[in-house]
Amino acid sequence: MKKLLIIILSLFLASSVIGCNKKTTTGHISQDWKDLEFELNGVVYKTPWSFDDFAANGWRITPDLNENVNPGSISDNFYLMINDNHYYEKNNYYASIDIKFENNSDEIKKMKDCDICWLVFRNLPPELYDGVDLKDIAYDFKLAKGIGWGATEAEVIAAYGDVEDKFKAQRNEMKVLQYYNLTEDNLLSVMHMVFYNDSLYVVNLYRYYVEDGYEHYGVQK
Repeated sequence: MKKLLIIILSLFLASSVIGCNKKTTTGHISQDWKDLEFELNGVVYKTPWSFDDFAANGWRITPDLNENVNPGSISDNFYLMINDNHYYEKNNYYASIDIKFENNSDEIKKMKDCDICWLVFRNLPPELYDGVDLKDIAYDFKLAKGIGWGATEAEVIAAYGDVEDKFKAQRNEMKVLQYYNLTEDNLLSVMHMVFYNDSLYVVNLYRYYVEDGYEHYGVQK
């Protein structure tokens, strides 16, 4: 039986200017959070997430790696995905998205040929960056039912429903809400949200297959 104990209080910087040559996607985001669909700078991304879809919109992995992922496994590391349209020159930072890959095949594959199974989005508030306000250069990000940067805990609960106490955590001004769904075929889907002063600034989305007997234990207190 495996445990998943997660609390991510990420302190990465966000910066962006929306690019002109972005890939367009038809359709709209599902209103069911469990589908883990999102809109990034006006482009809709649906599962399974492909690196090629991000690359078509100017995102790249830095450093430029394309490592092997073993059959039936998840990459050991997170990889940093950046975009030149999301660069803050004054402080030499990019708006970043962390990603992991999953290889569901029975042979070794390069990670860029695998599905992305985990995404971490961030929009750092000025209180966590020496008072520097990056909101005007942060990438635009929307989830089901219009939830995006700055949403309050009450707005998230109104959109998706409340969660049990074991899926909540708080440390000073930071608070976590975690939503999860486990299907009969053992596909785990999680939306892990971090708030600072009741304002959403980190979103983790991940989906991958787990072993029989898996139990989801929530967040670390």
